[in-house]
Amino acid sequence: MARRELPELPDPPKPDEEPVEEPEASDDLVIEDRSKATATDEPEPAPVPDAEADAEPEPDDEPAMETGTEALRTRLAQTEQELAGCKEKWQRTMADFDNYRKRTARDRQLDQVRGKARLMGQLLEVLDIFDKALEVEYKTVDQSRDGIIRILTQMTKVLKAEGLEPIPSVGQPFNTGLHEALTTMESAEVEPDTIVEEAVRGYTLKGELLRPAQVIVARAPAGKVTKKSKFSRSRKNTDKSEPKN
Repeated sequence: MARRELPELPDPPKPDEEPVEEPEASDDLVIEDRSKATATDEPEPAPVPDAEADAEPEPDDEPAMETGTEALRTRLAQTEQELAGCKEKWQRTMADFDNYRKRTARDRQLDQVRGKARLMGQLLEVLDIFDKALEVEYKTVDQSRDGIIRILTQMTKVLKAEGLEPIPSVGQPFNTGLHEALTTMESAEVEPDTIVEEAVRGYTLKGELLRPAQVIVARAPAGKVTKKSKFSRSRKNTDKSEPKN
């Protein structure tokens, strides 16, 4: 078994001698040493350049502002010129349109006058026939009747040239769009709703109804069962539509 050596102990102080105290390290010395070490170890900072001395001189903005203002003035002048041109074109267009409107209205009136003049010119031929008929002394009734027939034929020719057409009535089925029924008449010879008599002739002008024909319509004799006639239905609808007093 190895022998363990004990550490040596310091000699006890003698009775006549006082213990010597070791000087304590001063904090000021430590801080000073550290500051010296820091100053020695760190490199010195580079000198800061003077900003005012090294700053470049600012460019002058006045020429640029003058150039921008001049460009705006030029653009404004061009815009005003374009606006004046557009206004002039608008005024010219409105004047042309007003002239066109007046010219169209005048041409429409002239067309109406020309149409009437053409019709009056054709009717003058019929008027001439009337004048000649009055100058002639007819010996018999048949001669006077022939003269009336000639006038009627000439008149019908003129009106037909203008698009006037008579509406067929007698013997035709009653049509509410072309005929106006004055009354009904019992008849066993024709079918109900057939026109048996024409009181006033009707006419169409270029396919459009100018005047309906006033007619008398046949109805079935009493006691004979037939289907309801168009005339009865039209009169019933007319009665319903008329307000009651």
